Amino acid sequence: MIDNVCNKHGSKKIWVKDRSRSRGGKWRCRECARESSRKWKHSNPGMNLIHRKDWVNKNIQRVREYNKSYSMMWRVKNPERSKEYAAGYNKLNPNVKRESGARRRARKTDSTCHYCNGAGYYAAAIGTCYVCENRPATQTDHVMPLAVGGRHCEINFRGICPGCNKAKYCTVWPGHPDWHDFLLSRRT
Repeated sequence: MIDNVCNKHGSKKIWVKDRSRSRGGKWRCRECARESSRKWKHSNPGMNLIHRKDWVNKNIQRVREYNKSYSMMWRVKNPERSKEYAAGYNKLNPNVKRESGARRRARKTDSTCHYCNGAGYYAAAIGTCYVCENRPATQTDHVMPLAVGGRHCEINFRGICPGCNKAKYCTVWPGHPDWHDFLLSRRT
């Protein structure tokens, strides 16, 4: 007969799964089971990582829901620290901030929005301004603005100087391939 009380901790024993045993488990108290689990994890760090990855892959939806709810609760409890972290992240990753803002503006105008990395911005900014064609292009511009239905993709980026970018603001300049379509859509 199995004694139901642990001699070491004095608590009730439970059936604990153990793959190394022929019957698949052993009677232990919770504290003894935790100790043996810690010892096994410490002596087998590679296997522990594999088991954790397998569990996460099998329960990915559950993990995502937990992470989402935990992060939302943390943001509610720590609004100042959340703002500090967001400001630090945005400072270190200005391209990501710029991309998310452009995608948000594109969604607001129901225009098509494609993911593009920062390389598209920088590649467009090499050379001279596409408007005045004599000053160096230090900024990038959506030729067909998002606010009037332009696409957020590398095809719609052009290098532009700050003066022309400020003057252009949110308009379509003649000479753009979509200019005639834009005019026709404005007339109807």
